[in-house]
Amino acid sequence: REVRDTSLRVPHGESGRIIDVKVFSRENGDELAPGVNRLVRAYIAQ
Repeated sequence: REVRDTSLRVPHGESGRIIDVKVFSRENGDELAPGVNRLVRAYIAQ
């Protein structure tokens, strides 16, 4: 199965603390873009 790594990364030299993580998935009834089954959002305080 084809899987793309679409991860976003903090730029080199930057740092922060994760303050919240939200997981969205089709299984939970969330509406996602076509071809997306699960979406994870991490909120970072810098």
